[in-house]
Amino acid sequence: MAATEILRAVLGRVRLRGRQRFCTSGSAQLSQSNALTHRTALALIVVATLLWSMAGVVSRLLHHSAGFEMVVWRSAVAALTVLLLLRVSQGTAWLGHVRTGGAALWISGLCWAVMYTCFMLALTLTTVANVLIVQSLGPIFTALMVWLLLRRRLAPRTWVAL
Repeated sequence: MAATEILRAVLGRVRLRGRQRFCTSGSAQLSQSNALTHRTALALIVVATLLWSMAGVVSRLLHHSAGFEMVVWRSAVAALTVLLLLRVSQGTAWLGHVRTGGAALWISGLCWAVMYTCFMLALTLTTVANVLIVQSLGPIFTALMVWLLLRRRLAPRTWVAL
C-alpha cells in the first residue's frame, strides 16, 4: 500500500469552507472544487517545515527535562492536536478510517513512534547539529540501500537530487 493510499485511508475527507469534499491522490487531475488549493497546500507545507525545524532548538532549551519526559509530553500534545484536527475536518468519520486502516497504518505509526523517540533521545545525547546531519543523510542511505540490496536501478534525477 502506497503512502498516499494510507494517507487517504486515514484522512479520507477534508472539510473546506464548511463543505465536505473528497481528496484524491496520484496522477488524477484535481480541480479546486474537490481538493486543497495549491496555495493552501504550500502554506501547510511551510508551517509543517517551520514546526519540525524548531524541534532541535526547543528541545535544547528544555535542558532540564529527561529524554523520555520530552517524548511523552510532545507526543501527548501532538496526539491531541491530530485528534482535534481530525475531528474538525472529518467529524466522527475519522474513527472508521482508523479502524479500517489495516496493518500498514499501524506499522507506519509504530515506525514513526520509534523514529520520534530516537530523534528526541538523540537530541539529549549529542548536539543538534549532529542529529540533524545524521537525519538529513537518511534519504541518501535509503537510496543506496535500494540500489544495493533490492538491486533496483535509480533514476538519474534521483542521483542528482542526492
